[in-house]
Amino acid sequence: MSNSNFFIFPRLTELTERLAGVEAVRQRATECATGHVLELSARSHNNLFYYPRTITSLTALVSGRALGAAPRQHARQVLFPVDIREGSCDQIPLKDHRFDCVVSTFALGTAPNVDLALQEIKRVLKPAGRLLFAEFGLSRDRKVATWQRRFGWLNRAFHGVALPMAIFEDALASNGFSLRSSACKYLQYVPRALGCYYEGVASNEE
Repeated sequence: MSNSNFFIFPRLTELTERLAGVEAVRQRATECATGHVLELSARSHNNLFYYPRTITSLTALVSGRALGAAPRQHARQVLFPVDIREGSCDQIPLKDHRFDCVVSTFALGTAPNVDLALQEIKRVLKPAGRLLFAEFGLSRDRKVATWQRRFGWLNRAFHGVALPMAIFEDALASNGFSLRSSACKYLQYVPRALGCYYEGVASNEE
């Protein structure tokens, strides 16, 4: 990929996210974080300024292709400690029961196995720790779900990740999380088949 593509594509993605209301979704997912926080995000610096100043620390798990100067430059502009680590959702290179909260914003679509990723999240959370999430998933509306299955390739083109072909609330329950709140929503100005996501809070306490 040329240098111009590296410069242009992230900015096109950010413009698309602003139009679709993704920034507001990210802010809602992060503003309730407390204590020691682990963030799972393909581009973690997008969320950095939404966190409350009162969190104890933030560990950001970033894929190798997203590592670069930008996340570290942004990390120097906040008051809480930030530790940027390379890793993936389904193989988190951190110790058990370390975090009070895990924040996942549109990150689990990058995981080859969503169930394995959720088990990893459960492992690194403290007992009764919280998962604050906003994740693409299969709609409960049958008509929308049919179009999601038909045009899965468009989700890869539009979001840059594969759409998890599961209802996200069901995936959480089957992996031992207790839902505190959850809602199936749709991004603004985006066809429902491309913009269906689940937003809410799940607890590590069964």
